[in-house]
Formats: sequence, structure tokens, C-alpha cells
Amino acid sequence: MKRISASIFLLLILGSMATISASENDVQLNISISSITLYPGQTETFDITVISNGEDTQTSTSPPNTYSPPPTTTTGPDPPPPPDNLLNVSRSYNLSMPSHIRPMLTTSRLMLTSNPPEGFTVKFSRSELNAVFNEEEHVSVEVYASQDIIPGEYKIPIHLRSNSGHYATVEVTATVLEYIDMILNEVSILSDAPNEGEVVTFQASVTNNGTTGTGDVMCAVYDKHTNERIAYSIFSLDAGETGNVDVQWASLEGIYELKFFISSPPHEKIVSNNFYFLSLEVGPPDIERNFGEEYYNEGMAHFGAMEWNEALNSFEMSKMAFEAKGDAFNASLAQLYIGLCNNYIKAQDLYNEGLAAEAEGNFELAKEKFKAAEAIYTELEDRDMINSCFNKLLILCKEDENAMSTYPWYAFAIPLGAIAIYIGLTNKEKFVARQDDTNDRYAFIFNDLEKKYADGEISEETYKNLTEKWKKRLFNN
Repeated sequence: MKRISASIFLLLILGSMATISASENDVQLNISISSITLYPGQTETFDITVISNGEDTQTSTSPPNTYSPPPTTTTGPDPPPPPDNLLNVSRSYNLSMPSHIRPMLTTSRLMLTSNPPEGFTVKFSRSELNAVFNEEEHVSVEVYASQDIIPGEYKIPIHLRSNSGHYATVEVTATVLEYIDMILNEVSILSDAPNEGEVVTFQASVTNNGTTGTGDVMCAVYDKHTNERIAYSIFSLDAGETGNVDVQWASLEGIYELKFFISSPPHEKIVSNNFYFLSLEVGPPDIERNFGEEYYNEGMAHFGAMEWNEALNSFEMSKMAFEAKGDAFNASLAQLYIGLCNNYIKAQDLYNEGLAAEAEGNFELAKEKFKAAEAIYTELEDRDMINSCFNKLLILCKEDENAMSTYPWYAFAIPLGAIAIYIGLTNKEKFVARQDDTNDRYAFIFNDLEKKYADGEISEETYKNLTEKWKKRLFNN
């Protein structure tokens, strides 16, 4: 009886099973990127997609249930009930497995592997997976380059294999770069002794000691004590290049300890040479300078010392500065001194040429030069130089007299006296004609000196010296 019941149970199970057939045609392996770039000790991650292409078919038959319990009889005792374990199995089967066909998904077992070059490690987020036919499965791939790997280009294969024996392979090109080493050589300040408000330019010399470009990096300036960034500049360098980077800062008054730092490109190994330190003192704000007055006072000092070329240069600078500010009055005053300086320079040149001609024995040329110089000095009303020129002319006339000593003295006395009288009368007429104009000019100069002293533009000593010199010249006239 027990054998009969077990046979019945087996028939029930076989009758309820589906006959399933499935076929995998191929596997696909797709990659999101074809190449990666990384540094030694770095990891790069990308995704791949795997697909198992296949078909599945399902058929089932349910044999009829021909079993019927044996008829009951009344002639004998009731048969014993079936064992509990058989009843339990039968009940469980009837609850969980109906007699019709049960649907089943057809899947493929897929495996991912890689045999990378030495120095690389490849990991998959899932190296084994059950893939439903014709549905995509996404897997993350992690590639790690060891610290001691040699920079260069490598091929990393990725293999896909199914349990049905199908294969697919893709390759990823991995380029390992050398580390970049940025070196901050030195920093110089292009602005000397800056005052508050002035733009200070720092110039940093930087070297890219690597085999690849830096990309955009930053040269930043920090206050060492507060660690506040006060200025920065973005730049880039090619492989092996050294360049200058200018960083500008609108300065504030104070004494600073500054820290300069070159930001590290990705995976820079050595950063200790990315720093530079220096001190800087910024003075108080500058009071607006009157360059016209400064150059004018400088010119007056040279003029009083009879340094005509230096005075001319200062007065020309003064005039330009006054004109730039629209100060026409002081520009005209500077122009007056420019004219005086030019005349003094011209007269001095003529006088020196006369001395040279005299030294060479060319007395006629010397007299021409001294006369021309005397004429200019007369316009300048410089009595000392007028007298010097007259003395030279008298000496030259005496030299001519010695050279012609065979002639009687009166052959030269009368003409010489006439020349002296003529020159004296001519100069007297010039002097009288200019006397009124000279008085007005000196009055203007004295008033200007007094005003500059009262305004504090020139010192008391300068005021006294210049006034005394101009008075001496006025009274000598």
C-alpha cells in the first residue's frame, strides 16, 4: 500500500511539470568610454553594459488524473489511513503547485573577468550575474594604477563569458601620466616703497617640472598671519616650461608677511616647493604731488647755481606739468626761465668758442665770438659776463697792437677809441630802452618768490638766497 501511494505522488508531480526549452544566441559587451587617463596611485571608474541575446519556448502536458480510490467494502475492517508524512506532502503540493503549467523566466549565467597588465587592478561591481535574455545589465568597472607603475599607454582587456559558452571582449586604453611638480622659484616686487592705494605688482617665477601641461592653476597671495587671500592670478604652463606670473594688489597701509602659493595640479606629489615668503611695508596714502612746483623749484636751484642745462631741463618738465594741470600762469613763468636758460647756454657756448679761438691764435674769430656773446649777455643784463667779454676784446685788440708794432700808436688809438665809444653808446641805448621792462620783470620775480615762500612751497633759506641774487643783479644794472 505504501508503494502504491508513493507511485501516485510521483505521477502527480510529473504530470504538473512543464517541458521547457531555451536557446542563447550571443552575448554583447558595450563600454561607455574607450580610454582613460590617470596618475600612479589613482583609480578611474567607468560603466559597461552586458546583454545575453536569446530565445525561449515553453510547452506542457498534464496527464489525466486516472487514479480513483478502491471501492469500500463492508465485509472487512476499514483500511488504515495513509501515513501522515505522505498526507502532508500531498497537501503541500496541492497548495503550491497547481496542475496547469507554471511560467518560468529564461536566464543566462554571465561572468566578467580581466587580465590587466602588470601594475593594474580591475574590479567589477558584479563579476557574476544572471541576465534575462535580451535585457541590459549595467556593471561598474574600477581600474587602479599602482604607485610604482611606469608612466605610459596600456591596453586593459575585459572579457564576458556565458554558461552556454559565448564570449565577448573589449579593450580600454589606459594612459598613465607622470606626476607634475610645480616649483615656485622666486617672487619679486615691481613697485618700490608703495603707498596705500597704489597697485603693487608681484612677479612670480614658476617652473612646470613635468612631462604634461598643468592646465589652469592659481598663484595666490596670502597674509601669512590671517591666512586671508588678498590677490591671485590664473595661469598655465606647458611641460618643462618656466614663466613669470604677475599678481596685482591694491595695497593698504601696513607691514605685511606675505605667503605665495601655487595651487597643485591633480596628483602633484611634491608641494613643499610651491611656497614663497616675503615681507612688504606699505606707507600711508600719498598726498597729491604738484610736480610742476617740484620741477620749478628744482630749476630755480640750478638757475641760481648757474647750471644752465640742468635748469633748462627742470623748467621744461615744470612747464609740461603745469600745462597738464591747466595752470597757464605758472606754465608761462616756466617758459620765461626756459628762454633765459637757452640764452645763457648760447652765450656760454659763444664765450667758450672765443676762448678756443684765442688759444689757437685766431684773434679775429675770437673777437667775433666774444662780441656775439657780449650781445646776448647784454640782453640778459649779466654785468659780470658783459665785463668779461669787454676785457677779452681789449686784450685781443692789444694783441693786434703788438702784432703791428711797426705802425705808430695813433694809427690804432683813434679807431680803438671810436670802437669803445660806439660800443658804449650802443649798449647804453639798449640798456635805457630795456630799463622799464627790466624793472617790471624783477618785480614779477620778487612777487613770485614771496608768494611761494608764504605758501610754504620753498624754504626760507631758498627764498633768501634767490632774493639776494636777484637783488644783486638788479642793483648792478
